[in-house]
Amino acid sequence: MKFTRVGAVVLTLVVVALGGIVDRAAGATTQIGAVTEVRAGALPSPISSGGFVVQFAEAAGSTYAVPGGYGTITAWSHSTGGTAGALTFKVYRPTGGPQEFLVVGSDTQTVTARTVHTFPVRIPVVPGDRIGLSSEDVETSYESNSLADRIGFFGSDPPLGATQATDGEPFEEFKLDVAATLESDPSAPEPSPTPSPVPPYLIEPQPAVVSRLSIAPRNLVAARSGPSIQGAKRRRSGTIVSYRVDIAARVRFAVRRIRPGRRTGNGAAARCVTRNRRNRGAARCRRVVPLKGGFAQMARAGSNRFRFTGRLSGRRLKPGAYRLVAIPAANGMFGKAVTRGFRIVR
Repeated sequence: MKFTRVGAVVLTLVVVALGGIVDRAAGATTQIGAVTEVRAGALPSPISSGGFVVQFAEAAGSTYAVPGGYGTITAWSHSTGGTAGALTFKVYRPTGGPQEFLVVGSDTQTVTARTVHTFPVRIPVVPGDRIGLSSEDVETSYESNSLADRIGFFGSDPPLGATQATDGEPFEEFKLDVAATLESDPSAPEPSPTPSPVPPYLIEPQPAVVSRLSIAPRNLVAARSGPSIQGAKRRRSGTIVSYRVDIAARVRFAVRRIRPGRRTGNGAAARCVTRNRRNRGAARCRRVVPLKGGFAQMARAGSNRFRFTGRLSGRRLKPGAYRLVAIPAANGMFGKAVTRGFRIVR
């Protein structure tokens, strides 16, 4: 069979045309969110356990907002940390009000620990929509060390179709552990305006207040390995720490050890010092010794909880009496510290 010059030209045109179709098909999808981290299976921060969160803003080079030309989310992915459980993918549409969003998409799945999950969905979106996560226990975010990465917390989990504003100022240096795959839509409208990063408060911001700090059980066995905090599931080691905070805040926890000592001095000059030969006959007292290290949790307004493993700075706490100190930080201010005692039995 002879191949004429005309036939070659026609074949060339067909190949070019098919190549154009393939190119357009290849460019028909894109991904937003923590694409690199999720793809690599990076584990989220243990302090991001639980919460109802939207990515409010992000550093240059990444985006959690639907870009122009795309109209459907076809899948979402998450790299689960050490806590398994129910996890809800959310799509939020900025309303234009201060930190206010409308929930336009939702998909709830069960994730297993230390696994990268991808779930197919069909959620219609418009440019400017933002993605978020909701969970009671699962870790949701990475610590990015970039001030431009900011996440907003909702005081309660907003249902599909609800309009709700995030609490307080967004948390800096965090990005959500979620990625979404988008399908192109040439008829998609232009991106919607982004919300103002600073809400116009009519009253002076107040510090966050921690209350109802509880440790149960108070006598615990320190875990042999792992981080200081994990999801709030009861296990043979560790204990459940629960508390309330009036607004979304980053709550820092410190640990102090209670040690025996001897009292020296009188009145305002009295101190509790280490027992030695000279003071062994002095009155007994208890010394409160701050320990190096600590941990934190991004707390939503209302009830929060986590499992404290009895470990600090990568080491098991030794048997003895301790105090756990909670210090909230929000609106650029530190709130009043709250303390509760516990004991390591082994």
